[in-house]
Amino acid sequence: MRTRFIATLSIAFVILTGCNSVPIQEYKDTTPHFVPEKYFSTPRIAHGQFVDRSGLVRRQFTVAITGQWDEKSQTLTLNEDFVYNDGEKQTRIWTMHKRDEHRYDAKANDIPGVHLAQTYGQALQMRY
Repeated sequence: MRTRFIATLSIAFVILTGCNSVPIQEYKDTTPHFVPEKYFSTPRIAHGQFVDRSGLVRRQFTVAITGQWDEKSQTLTLNEDFVYNDGEKQTRIWTMHKRDEHRYDAKANDIPGVHLAQTYGQALQMRY
């Protein structure tokens, strides 16, 4: 069964998932502009859920996110500590190398491959 990830963060910006058909560039004129290396310079708490194709919530979680920006290497490291509603705990570490104003190459310790993260206006889109 394929699931999609939905998260709510404590700022008014849009997170677009891989299932979304709207090009992220459509958000280029929205404000405030979302800059991951600035936003994640402060620890954040997010709440989310995994939803199946029919819209049924399969699992819920809370995640504590801390970020560290390295100006020299243009790399943002995100440490994510998840607690699921069934008590399971998980840690994920993202390394996001900034390519340009809008694009990042993102890798996680538990997800194979390099993934594209993009920001336009107040939107962040990451497909993996």
